[in-house]
Amino acid sequence: MARLENWDVIYRPGGWIRARGTDEDTTVYLRVRESGEGSSRLNVHFAAMASEKPISSHVWRFVPFEHIEQHANEKNYRRALDLDPDEFGGGPALDDLDSYFVDDSGEAWQPAHTVQMRDGVATHGSRSKRKATEPVPLDHPGRRISEEFLRNLAAMYLWLVSQGQPPAPEIAQQTGAPVATVRRWIARARESGFLPPGRVGRAG
Repeated sequence: MARLENWDVIYRPGGWIRARGTDEDTTVYLRVRESGEGSSRLNVHFAAMASEKPISSHVWRFVPFEHIEQHANEKNYRRALDLDPDEFGGGPALDDLDSYFVDDSGEAWQPAHTVQMRDGVATHGSRSKRKATEPVPLDHPGRRISEEFLRNLAAMYLWLVSQGQPPAPEIAQQTGAPVATVRRWIARARESGFLPPGRVGRAG
């Protein structure tokens, strides 16, 4: 266990971390993994919070993410995080959390109601089935990024956005490329005029 200021932090196999506030009844569950693209540094890629008090952005700001990651990358802590969780009772069921919201085809379980935020404006409605105009899945372009690939990438990006799906992770799954690489492709598509400029504060 690591003792940070006002937080007790436990590092467990499988990249799982629990941070519990000592001053308030707040617990944060985190999972770290390597960010890819040649980087072996562990960063937080999953976070869930439980608190006896109402949770707000103010509460999240007090979570010491930087210090938790710093400890995670130290030799002794990392040795524990890199162990196979199945050898120590298995990992938590949080791995399957998203299956509660979507079925195997990616459609929302019913009954369900969605809210899509677009530039601060909420659009309400039940999730619709995929349209027949879904673009053909993308293949990895290899080392040469052609205009045709960027054009097809832009079409897939815009379609995924219209369906309320995060574009970069889905395109990464289609092509087998890391998400960071997909984001560079998206940036090139913007530079080439196939996509509109990105907005500050919105991840592509």
